[in-house]
Amino acid sequence: MWLKWSALHEFLGMHVKEKRFVFWDDGEGWFSTTTEENTALGLVNSLTKRWEETKNRVVYLSDFAITQKQLLEALERVGGEKYTTETINSAQLIKEKQAAAAAGNGAAVYDLIETGFVTGKFGGHLEKKEEIMNAALGLPPHTLDEVVKATLDAVRHS
Repeated sequence: MWLKWSALHEFLGMHVKEKRFVFWDDGEGWFSTTTEENTALGLVNSLTKRWEETKNRVVYLSDFAITQKQLLEALERVGGEKYTTETINSAQLIKEKQAAAAAGNGAAVYDLIETGFVTGKFGGHLEKKEEIMNAALGLPPHTLDEVVKATLDAVRHS
């Protein structure tokens, strides 16, 4: 998942402009993150430099895996501001949003996708099961603090 995009769209529990963060359950579900830049470079390099290795397969990219708690700690540390927090019960939310989606509410699907990422229950933690190809594709490494700084800068300028 892209942190910058997520912050700009209030995804992954981040409500940066309001200094508010929403945890799903205990905030300890793991999910993988990368940058938009590494996604684009990974696509280009898989097509131009590593075609034989990457053709006809899913290419997994991740700069690091984190939890919501780690993300909030980084947002507060890098941004120098405290956030208020809320907690969502994911089991209850899933039940409600599945019913809403079945009734034709397309926005409920967005909430289910977000829940899948932040809880780590539905495949959002790529390192757990997949081969991460960042190194093979020559992608530059990024730290959590670097990505959070760029994320906060993007929100400030939006």
